[in-house]
Amino acid sequence: MNHYQAIILALDDFGGEGTIKEVSDWIQPRYPNKWKDAGTALADMVPKSLGGNSHLL
Repeated sequence: MNHYQAIILALDDFGGEGTIKEVSDWIQPRYPNKWKDAGTALADMVPKSLGGNSHLL
């Protein structure tokens, strides 16, 4: 399991969208102390045209 996969599972649980806090709060109890922050990873997963980071995964 990598961080991106955990984020996808969290977003699936939320019906396709969620805030950084919601995703982080979902991940932390399931994968304690494995990843620091979902914010950067989430931004990496969003197209630049929608406000995501400019580099690709």
